[in-house]
Amino acid sequence: MGFGGMVGWRSRKSDHLRMWGVVSICLMSLCFLLLSAGPKLPLFEMAYGWNDALRRFWWPSRHLLVWTVGCALLAGFGLDYLVDRLDNRWRFVIAILASISVPASLWLQGERPFHANHTPLEYPLAEYQPIKELKGDVLLMPPLNPKVANTQLPLLFQLTHQKRLLTGHGMWVDRVRPREWDQQMANNRLLNLLSKFELGSEAQTISITGEDMESLRTLGIDLVVLDAKVFPRPMIGLVPHLANIYTQLFGEPIHRGDQLRVWSTSNWTVAPTVIIPAWSPSSGLTFGDGRHRMPYPVVGRGIE
Repeated sequence: MGFGGMVGWRSRKSDHLRMWGVVSICLMSLCFLLLSAGPKLPLFEMAYGWNDALRRFWWPSRHLLVWTVGCALLAGFGLDYLVDRLDNRWRFVIAILASISVPASLWLQGERPFHANHTPLEYPLAEYQPIKELKGDVLLMPPLNPKVANTQLPLLFQLTHQKRLLTGHGMWVDRVRPREWDQQMANNRLLNLLSKFELGSEAQTISITGEDMESLRTLGIDLVVLDAKVFPRPMIGLVPHLANIYTQLFGEPIHRGDQLRVWSTSNWTVAPTVIIPAWSPSSGLTFGDGRHRMPYPVVGRGIE
């Protein structure tokens, strides 16, 4: 049908409106088709790479929506051209068949070319309601390492607790994370250690000083929320080790929920050292690579 639209334009050169319509739609569709390839083609970087704020735009495949609309418009031009060439008695029949073909093609297509994950969520989340009432404004919510984090559920939970998060949207995508965030994590001794620990560590004992705690307060971090439901399932063994570390640092949790623990950084135990347990992920796991997240489900993701 799209090809028919271009043929129709060439056969009716006197119709300048149709001509510019078809040319504009073709250019628009081609542009958005190239953008959907993301950084694999230079056009995406030219459009989004020149500004830090624009670099945070991701999911290049969403550009296919505009490309699809363009193809539909060209199909309309093509159908109009073909119907004009038919005898009047056939026009009504072809119009009906074309109308039926739209829902039929969508039904046959099913979930292709992609399947959109969706998460059933009851709002507000009962277990996060008490966190909203806790003293503090900023949450530290592991996982902290972009190679491990792979779900947007913390943002959904934020709708209930309404506190700020140190982490954020699509943190497994390098171009989405602000450079300042990476520098901040690298320069903060304690956060850097906790982030690296998520990828595996030998048993060790580290010293903790008042400066380490002050560095957390400088970032405004008041609460640590450890929720097993946001960890990839193959990494679930990491959760009890993190709970052990946070308990050594901040004492017993101030709130407990379903697979959920919360600590207050103001309850620092003043322990001079913290024992870091040995932890090693299962061999053969695929971690995030800066463009794609760790490809494993989490307990709370919902329907895959």
